[in-house]
Amino acid sequence: MKKVTQLGFFDIAARTDKLREMGDPLVGLNTQIDWEDFRLDLNRIHTKARKSVIGNVLHRIKATVEERNRHLRTKEDVQLLSMVANTILFVAMAEMIYVNLLWKYSVEILVMFLTTTLMRGLMMWLFAWLANRSDKMVDINLRWWGVLTFAGIKGGLSVVMLTMIPESFEYLEMFKAVVIGVIMLSTFIYSGVLIAIIGSNKNQFLVEKKEEESSHHY
Repeated sequence: MKKVTQLGFFDIAARTDKLREMGDPLVGLNTQIDWEDFRLDLNRIHTKARKSVIGNVLHRIKATVEERNRHLRTKEDVQLLSMVANTILFVAMAEMIYVNLLWKYSVEILVMFLTTTLMRGLMMWLFAWLANRSDKMVDINLRWWGVLTFAGIKGGLSVVMLTMIPESFEYLEMFKAVVIGVIMLSTFIYSGVLIAIIGSNKNQFLVEKKEEESSHHY
């Protein structure tokens, strides 16, 4: 086995002289090319690379801000559309409400209201059960189950469907009374229950709101 020895003081210089005698191409290139001519281009490339990194960071920050602003605008648009939809709904109800019919079918209205409320509560409980077992969804506790159950007004689509039923339908009068009665009960009773839930859990909701706002800032 050949032993590797450390290079001596003059070994590198001797090898360089030997390569020069054999016609080292690097020596020829060094005499023909002025390497300083490339310094300006190299500096420009280096500066551009640094600017591109800063530009990417600024672009990401700008995209995040724009996405947040777009989310806020979408939220405002949805709120406006909800107000318009509720206004149209109540205007349509005003043309259909007859107190004598509501009293005549009060039992049917109450039964339908309780049945649909129970169904809504069961559906929201099933949704909460699935959400609490999924890693990709936010956990839904009892407070938010109550909010999901009693938020919104029932029967908006039913009013639209009522207008599509022919006047010759035998039970049209009862259908109108039940739909309008259920919407009125859900409007007042649901709102009262929802206000009670929010009022009794005000501090918890405020803490969750602050945590959500903090997460959006980051």
